[in-house]
Amino acid sequence: MVTALYAFGYVYGAGGWFLYCLICALLYIAICCISKRNRSAEGLQRVFFGLLGAEVVVDLFWGVLFFPGGEYVNHGMTSLFALAWWIPLLLIAGIVVTILNRKVERR
Repeated sequence: MVTALYAFGYVYGAGGWFLYCLICALLYIAICCISKRNRSAEGLQRVFFGLLGAEVVVDLFWGVLFFPGGEYVNHGMTSLFALAWWIPLLLIAGIVVTILNRKVERR
């Protein structure tokens, strides 16, 4: 989301990019909260750290791809595939967080 916020001054439609990031993040939190293990205070903390981890990875990827020298580079339709990486990263983070919360609950 940080890259999307940075893009407001450079990219037409950066508002849509930011909205996409926000909706995906909210869906990630909602889906993670379906599991009872993720709804405890410690579980929610891990859910938010998972979101933060996925956010850092995708922002580094987007930053290198779209702003390689500090200036925006338009990759055309290929950009949609780059934006789609946010979804699998959140999916992986959600699975890892749920597994970690399951292991902590068993102790």
